[in-house]
Parts: sequence; C-alpha cells; structure tokens
Amino acid sequence: MDTGKQRREWTEMYQVHLEANKLPLVQKIGATTTHDEWIHPDRTTDYHVFIYIVQGRMQVIEEDVEYVLKEGDMLFLCKGLHHWGTANRTVAGTRSIWIHFLGGTTRQSDESSIVSALQGRHPDPLFTTEDYRIDLPLPKHMTSLSPVPIEKMLHEIVSLYESKSPLRHVQLSVKTMELFLSLVQQSSERPHTGKSEALIQNLVHFLEQHSDRALDTQEIRKQFPYNYHYLATLFKQLIGTSISQYHEQLRIHRAAELLTSTTLNVSEVGRQAGFDSLYYFSRVFRKVMGESPSQYIKRVYRTP
Repeated sequence: MDTGKQRREWTEMYQVHLEANKLPLVQKIGATTTHDEWIHPDRTTDYHVFIYIVQGRMQVIEEDVEYVLKEGDMLFLCKGLHHWGTANRTVAGTRSIWIHFLGGTTRQSDESSIVSALQGRHPDPLFTTEDYRIDLPLPKHMTSLSPVPIEKMLHEIVSLYESKSPLRHVQLSVKTMELFLSLVQQSSERPHTGKSEALIQNLVHFLEQHSDRALDTQEIRKQFPYNYHYLATLFKQLIGTSISQYHEQLRIHRAAELLTSTTLNVSEVGRQAGFDSLYYFSRVFRKVMGESPSQYIKRVYRTP
C-alpha cells in the first residue's frame, strides 16, 4: 500500500501543532489489549489521538499511509483525517495506551520545525508572554529513546484518569502536556539525517559560540564552504529569522543576562558582548528588548 517515500512525505506534511501557552484538553484515556481478529476502528474524529505501543505490533492507516507500530513506538493521529486498520495486520496480545485530546491544530509542516521551535528563541532572564507563544509541532511517528520514563509517565496518567480526584481533568492536561513536551525534546535531540537541517544546526551552534563578538561573515564562509546567500536563505527558511538578526538576538540576550547576574555596568556589559560603542550597544539593545539597558536594569532585580 505505502512506500517509505510515501510515509516520509505524509509525515512531513501533517502534524498536530500545539500552542505552548495552551494545555491539551484530555477527553478520554485508555489501554487496549488486542485479540486475534482485532482491527483498528475505521473513523474520522474531531479530536487528536496519541497511541503508544507497550508490547506487540499494531497497524494504523491514516489517509492511505500505513504505520506499523512496534514496541516503544508512538503515533499522533490528526483530527479531521480518516484513519482505520485492515485485517491480519495487528498481532494478537498487542498492548497500547492511548489518549484522546482536544486543542491544537492539524497543519502542514516538517520534522525540522521541531528543531526550529526549540532553537528559534533565546528568552532573556525575565520571561514575557511572547516567550510562551511558541508553536510546538508534535512528532508524527517515533520510537522513544527512553521508553522506561515515558511508560512511567503514561501509567501515572492512566492511574490519575481512573482516580476520583475532582480536578483530575486539569491534572491530566498538565501531565499530558509534560509527556508531549518530553517527546518534542526527544525528537529534537535525534540526529537529523537531512543535510540541510544538519548544516543549519551546525551554523546555529557556531553563532552561539561567537555571541560575544560582532557577526563575521568571512569567518562563516571559512567554516561553511557554501555560497553565503544559499546559507542565509536556508537559515531563514528553517529558523524563521535572518542570520544577522539571530546573532544580534544572541548577543543582546547574553548582555541582558550579564546585566541581571553580575555587577558590571552598562559599558562593561556592552564590551563583553563585543560592542565597541556604548551608543550602538544601547540602540541595538532597545531594538531587541524594546527598552534601553538602564530601563531593563530598573525593571529586573539584580541577582547575586
């Protein structure tokens, strides 16, 4: 029915996206142990479905793309998309845990967007509402790198669902968000085989290591033997901002951290961040942070 290419293309097209400032709203949680003739239900739901395989093998088809899930695998099925199973494709005795939840959207994206969500922001020490407006694409289909803690979290979630706690629906949403964030983190730590993603990840690390000085495009050209325009275009596509803007934000957030965690004055912090001119440092700081260094210091308590 499906090929590796077909599955990869679909995975890159549709994922469940959550907003970091909104909890997934749990509707129902359960565990299934399959029998000899078990087939996944044929349906199109108005909720998302998370499936984790504890033991065995299960087949699920979503919009003509077949997923065969083995022990330790998980899958997010998107609301509004048709999914079903076929005969003799799921092993009897397969045990799974599943969560039906509301919230989030079904959107076109690719796995690199998970990396972008985690790398694209470097909040200053004082978190604002903007820092929580992060789009979180959930990994479509993956095998857990750490099945023991994941299964422990799932069993705690099932136990809470079966409890009589009057606030268990809220607690379930919090714990489910914690689970999903763990999966996002695991997915972002996986080695990405795509050459473009690996290249930009390396460039991001280079910029982070050189956040105490002005952007040196010549040094980037030496370290990355690619056409700079190509690098800049690819960086903007995957990270969502330009190389210069990203590096500028790194320098200013580093400066903001120094302002709030050391006794250095504004001029000294500017020099530590690689700015020769106090006027230019203040201007860039205001551009990134929305206020001057002195205003920022007044707003944030200095810590020892």
